[in-house]
Amino acid sequence: QVIEQNPLRRWRKASCFRAVDVAGRLGVTETAVLGYELGRYNPAEEVFALIATLVGTELPTLSLEWARWKEQLRDVRLVASVRIKPPKLSFNGKENK
Repeated sequence: QVIEQNPLRRWRKASCFRAVDVAGRLGVTETAVLGYELGRYNPAEEVFALIATLVGTELPTLSLEWARWKEQLRDVRLVASVRIKPPKLSFNGKENK
């Protein structure tokens, strides 16, 4: 699942931290951390820099990885939003128009 590929979430799960623990380290709420991981919120620049330090990567590297993840997330959400309806069939199995 794309959500699991979020750089912060991957690090948090691999490090066995709860979202509330990460929130305390970043100086934000648990809701904010979960929002970052779900793609609902974008971290402020200073928080993003703290995330890079926390996960042990350079800021440009994290920025690129995060942007790629956001692109994948957008694509998955776009596909999920497109609902293709199957044709309506009459009782004899032929398509009704």
